[in-house]
Order: sequence, then C-alpha cells, then structure tokens
Amino acid sequence: MSLLVPFMAAEEIRRAAESVLEQHQPGGGIPIEIEQIIEFGFEMEIRPVKGLNARFGLEGAISHGLDTVVVDEDFMTRTQNRYRFTLAHELGHRVLHGDIIRNIQFGDRQGWKSAVLSIDAQAYARLEHQAYVFAGHMLVPTSALMDACEEARRLAVGVDLSEMGTTAISYVAGNIAKEFRVSTAVMERRIAAERMFEAGS
Repeated sequence: MSLLVPFMAAEEIRRAAESVLEQHQPGGGIPIEIEQIIEFGFEMEIRPVKGLNARFGLEGAISHGLDTVVVDEDFMTRTQNRYRFTLAHELGHRVLHGDIIRNIQFGDRQGWKSAVLSIDAQAYARLEHQAYVFAGHMLVPTSALMDACEEARRLAVGVDLSEMGTTAISYVAGNIAKEFRVSTAVMERRIAAERMFEAGS
C-alpha cells in the first residue's frame, strides 16, 4: 500500500508535542504524566495485551479509530521506561498521522493488520521516525532538558562538559534519565539532538 506521508521537520514535530503538553500538562513538571494525558486528555483506552511483542513483534499500536492504544503487557508491568515511550510514540501517531490512519481502508480486524503490514517501507519508516521524534519531545521537553543540563554544568565544578563530547552526553544522560523516567538511550539522543554540550554551546 502506498501512503503519502508528508515530510515534517524536527521543529514542526517539537511544536506539535509542546502544544499537547501546553493543553494537557500546562503546569509543566517532570516526569510527564503520559498515561493521564492519553486517558484523560485524549480519552483513549490503554489496553494491555499479553504476548503482543512475542506474537506480532509490536510493543504497542494505535487502533484505526484512534481511541485505543494496545501495549505489550510485559512491557507495561516490567519495563516502565519502555512502556512510557511506547505510549508517547503511539500518541505521536494520533497527533501527527490521525488523518492518514483514518484513511486506511480495510474490512475487518485481519484486514486492518494486512493493510498496515502492506504499507511500503519508505512511508512506514517516515511514520515511525516522526512518531519517535514526537515521543522524545513529549517525554523530554526542550525547556526542561535545558534546565537539567544547566544544572549538570553547574555541578560539574572545574570540568568543561562541552570539551568532553559524547562522554559528557553519556555522563549527564545517565544522571538525569531517571528524573524524566526515560531510558538513558532516549536521553542521550535528546541531548545530542539539542546539541547541549557541543563546543561553544
């Protein structure tokens, strides 16, 4: 199936995530209350499914009606950071790709699965990348990240983190990821994307 998935710049995706946060978590605060935003802000059901990843290779998925997020039950109960990122990722599909998803034609549940699996690789990769970037901005908002990195600079007495390159990113990410309730890998990518510790920053 050939889908038209428009290009979206990272800045546009960031603004979309920030708009959701302004509407549904206006007081700010870390960690982001992603479950509450989905369930109460968007009135979506979060439905755990046993063996979703083992049987279908999926950590989560959004329904065609955009009213349900199914998630692998094991991730939900055992790997909270991964579960939270999956929720933010699927919310990204609703916010960024809602019209595209609604326009996918199918006859029944099996037809929906077949339709999704038949999306051409380039379009699917773009959908996933955009939702991934959205999830990063949802769970690690730029302003909160900047504050956390500035605090890390302040605490690194006598050390210029901008001279440490990727070592600084790994060091800071490992220290602040827990506060945001995301994995160190997600935090490292957000710090790198914002160029927090590049020379001259």
